[in-house]
Amino acid sequence: MASKLIMVRVISAVVMLVVLHGTAHAGSDIVPPRPIYHPNPEYSEAARKANVQGTCVLRVEVGTDGAVHDVRVARSLGMGLDEKAIEAVRSWRFEPALKSGTPVADKITVEVTFRMGTDADARQKLLNALPPPVEFPISTTVESCPDSSPHGQTEPLNPEVRISDVVFDGTLEIPAEEQNQIAAAIKQREYRGSADGVTDEALELVREAWQDRGYFKVQVTGESKIISSNPVSSRIALNAHIDEHEQCRLGEITFRGNKTISNNRALRNLFPIKDGEIANRQNIAQGLESLRKAYMVQGFINVTFVPEPRFDDDGQLVSFDIDVDEGKQFFVSSINLIGENAETLKDASKDLFLKVGQLYNQNLINLFLTKHPARADESHTMLHLNEKKGTADLTFDLRHCRAQ
Repeated sequence: MASKLIMVRVISAVVMLVVLHGTAHAGSDIVPPRPIYHPNPEYSEAARKANVQGTCVLRVEVGTDGAVHDVRVARSLGMGLDEKAIEAVRSWRFEPALKSGTPVADKITVEVTFRMGTDADARQKLLNALPPPVEFPISTTVESCPDSSPHGQTEPLNPEVRISDVVFDGTLEIPAEEQNQIAAAIKQREYRGSADGVTDEALELVREAWQDRGYFKVQVTGESKIISSNPVSSRIALNAHIDEHEQCRLGEITFRGNKTISNNRALRNLFPIKDGEIANRQNIAQGLESLRKAYMVQGFINVTFVPEPRFDDDGQLVSFDIDVDEGKQFFVSSINLIGENAETLKDASKDLFLKVGQLYNQNLINLFLTKHPARADESHTMLHLNEKKGTADLTFDLRHCRAQ
């Protein structure tokens, strides 16, 4: 079986990467892997001083997850350049080989050419040799909006609950001005449901407000009193009992189970808070959301994070050990657009940069939905996952239908 070929040219003065797929073996229905993250190898210091140039050849196994599972030297160049090439290629990520649209493991040949100086002509020659990308079509469905006329009795809305007064009690270190700001924010929110449910929600907001100011051990209890009530709305007064404990600074943030993104420093930089600063729940939550986005662009749809706090009472520090459960990595197996006319669907399909066979990428989906917000409810995007195969079927409903 003839292998696929990837050629990399490294230039010391200006690093240049060129990727070239060779022709797949005759009669094969396999679409070869395509690198989507490919940091350049570096010159070794010994080779640079000795002005060594040439090509080393690597045999690389790419798994169905798009990761490099094995790298072996097929032709050595020496002077530390083989090691530099292997180090770089091990960190590459691929769109895996596809057989009939399904990801499969495959082996490729990677040629890493080290050259001193510039070589623009050779670069252009290799770029011209790139084969056209293989794309699978996006399916479209023309469908009118469903009948929006009522077919039954509309369910009554949850009654509105307003919090007209908030009182905090306890031995509190937070200044009175900040307490007033917290109370005002709680009163300004809109609430619906039962008075007991709104009370629990408001007490949780109080707890979060104290944790935003470093009081991570805070305990909040309380009760509410109904001031007025009718079938559609009510007013309550909230009394929150607060046991602050000590204010904490951030000790450190560590990660466990992060196999795909193994650079802990890069993950740590996603959190907008430095070690030693007042521990802020909101900044920790923002970092976790950035962490989730970093995994979602690499196909990890079901990734979960469990931050476990560690307290150092003597130093008044709180640290977080974040357990990462990456879950399955998903590839897009089909994309369907639903719209009210063919012309709209044709134009919309040009704006969707996510393609069948690629890793699921939430950023590309969000970019598409920014331009085509479609329906106001959450049903405009439907996602069906096949856990066993690691594939995702996407449907975007672009009709401008009134909510049922």
